[in-house]
Amino acid sequence: MKTAAVYIRVSTDDQTEYSPDAQLREVKKYAAAHGLTIDEKHIYIDDGISGRKTKKRTAFNKMIGIAKAEPKPFDVILLWKSSRFARNRVDSVIYKAMLRQQLGIDVISITEDFGNGKMSMLFEAQIEAWDEFYSINLAEDVKNGMTEKANRGEFQTAPPLGYSKLPGQPLQVVEDEAKYIRSIFDQYLGGMSFFAIAGKLNAMGFRTRRGNKIESRTVEYILNNPVYKGYVRWTPSGKTVSSRIYDSPDTIVRRSDHEPIIPEELFDKASGRLAAARERKASRSRPAETKKHYLSGILKCSGCGSTLAYAGSSGGFQCIKYAHGTCKPSHYIQADKIEPAILAELDRISLPGVYTESGPDPSSHAEERALIRKELDAMEKMFDRARLAYLSGIDTLEEYESNKTRIQAEIEEKAAELAKITAPAAEPKPKEVKAELEKTRATKTKTMNVKSFLVSDAPTAKKNAALGEIVEKITFSRPDDCIEIFLYG
Repeated sequence: MKTAAVYIRVSTDDQTEYSPDAQLREVKKYAAAHGLTIDEKHIYIDDGISGRKTKKRTAFNKMIGIAKAEPKPFDVILLWKSSRFARNRVDSVIYKAMLRQQLGIDVISITEDFGNGKMSMLFEAQIEAWDEFYSINLAEDVKNGMTEKANRGEFQTAPPLGYSKLPGQPLQVVEDEAKYIRSIFDQYLGGMSFFAIAGKLNAMGFRTRRGNKIESRTVEYILNNPVYKGYVRWTPSGKTVSSRIYDSPDTIVRRSDHEPIIPEELFDKASGRLAAARERKASRSRPAETKKHYLSGILKCSGCGSTLAYAGSSGGFQCIKYAHGTCKPSHYIQADKIEPAILAELDRISLPGVYTESGPDPSSHAEERALIRKELDAMEKMFDRARLAYLSGIDTLEEYESNKTRIQAEIEEKAAELAKITAPAAEPKPKEVKAELEKTRATKTKTMNVKSFLVSDAPTAKKNAALGEIVEKITFSRPDDCIEIFLYG
């Protein structure tokens, strides 16, 4: 008696087909009537999977792999219909030919009798052609339907972070997630980079729906998603967003009926900064992936303003115009000399602190506030001592990073205590001063995060991209033997 395997597939786009249980029941009836024994180990089911391509059909690929074993594990593969095997003629012909001609395993559709003569090949080919036509036509109908829904402002994909959705209902705000979405926009408009924002969210314990840590691209996606200002977005031509293309010409953006998390004016302001950042990135001479050093494209000559190119053979940087004889004098500098200087300067910029206005404090909490400020000053000095111990070779890099992390946590705790002590000031703080203080805090935070990233084992391309988010350029002057770092405002 011949042994049979069973392959069952149910797609989500066809509501008329049999369920997996119904298909298996019919296949077992056929096997019993035709003297075939079904091995329970060889029942393969792909549930909710399209038949257009085999790449994502796990059970199908497993079955094909097992079929190649010697001796062959089964003599025939039973299907409810041939369309369950594939809705792509190329895949169908290739796999059936391999199974039948190379492995001696037949493929039988129990509901479609193709016969055994030479005409059976023609009948089977016709059925496969109709299956592929049906699949292509169905895909076009689905795309047209989704495009029409998008034009009506209907949301039709999985809800993003900050929202939930019930069938037939508009998006609903999930406040526990929405507060993080608001903080992302606030921090970005405050001057923080994707990298710095992601690091802060991860430190706060925020995670994606799948429980993964927040990445820079997650922050970028959120800032570019118009759903947060009350719109829907749909691109009929394909998944451009997954390729980080947010302005495809055929993308449909329509106002929807769900509650926005971000005011439209605030969202558009963030979009303006994103557009400016894209223009800066596009002006770079070449992609970060091709750069030899994380300072490539960022380190500039103080004499002529040209890029200092990195040469791996010498391990140093030199002005590109000096090599052409148009820039004097030489601005050559070894990488192992300029790197510590830049890291030290970034470290100095990133030293945290709490900034207050000078003048009398009429609050009843004046003494308590003064005590906390004194403690914060002492902690800043601890930072200085920790950095000096590292630069002097007393502490290792790991010890330095550990001490810095611990002190930073203590400073943040004390800063939080200070923030809770509120009292009306003698005179209102000018908005300009407050904005400048917030900008300074944001600059210090993101600079500190990027500096830590530069001393990690991350790839050169990622280091270059992270540094490029906060630093416009770094100039080096050979005559003065000094550097100057220009941060984005």
